[in-house]
Amino acid sequence: KLVVSGINLGVNAGHARILSSGTLGAAMEASIEGVRSLASSIYLTPSEKKGVNFFSPKTYPLFKNPAKITFKLVRKIFELDFGKDFDLLTMNMGVHAKPDSDIEVTRPFKAPYGQLFYPTKKGRFFHKNPSLGTKDMVDGTDLKALKEGRISITPVGLDLLPRGSTKNLEDALQVW
Repeated sequence: KLVVSGINLGVNAGHARILSSGTLGAAMEASIEGVRSLASSIYLTPSEKKGVNFFSPKTYPLFKNPAKITFKLVRKIFELDFGKDFDLLTMNMGVHAKPDSDIEVTRPFKAPYGQLFYPTKKGRFFHKNPSLGTKDMVDGTDLKALKEGRISITPVGLDLLPRGSTKNLEDALQVW
């Protein structure tokens, strides 16, 4: 079994977007139930987003190559044994990526998400996704791979325990 969530028209790279994404949320739910899962998303630059009506059937051609790329990874998932090193995969690709585009196994970049809701003059709020920062990009991260034209494939673990040992915390709390 495999759950494929997406293909989402919008990037899901970096800690903040991974943790707030509905596309990733669906993949995480499948993973919690023991089903392998993949979240697939398309990255559009701000200039590529201009004038795009995300609800129009005219956007369907944007999904042609991302669908082929997603299918290619799905086949790999079934062919290979990835073991238990991670719970799910998230894949981000540029809108112009092709099935033979370079891939990179990445880790999520860390950056603040920024403000999401802005007040209007009528006392209501509107939602706006902050743009991805491009300063200080770190090698090996999903954002840098995307910005350099590669497909980013990031393994995600749902073990919320920190990477290090819990021993220091246990020792510190002995006096509790």
